[in-house]
Amino acid sequence: MKRENALLITIAAGAVCLAAGAGWRTGYLAHWLAELLLIAAFPVFVLFLGLWWNASEGEEDIPFLGY
Repeated sequence: MKRENALLITIAAGAVCLAAGAGWRTGYLAHWLAELLLIAAFPVFVLFLGLWWNASEGEEDIPFLGY
């Protein structure tokens, strides 16, 4: 996975988290729906943030980290 792709997915997942929180606070989303969105998007955000952080600038792929 390229560094740019990991960053785009991180930004998208972060935007979903922020939108879910803002939607719940303003009353546009039900509490349970905001929770479901956060439960689904936050692990994706953390995972791809780590992948982006560890990705190199070159042509190499992210190395296999093990099982």
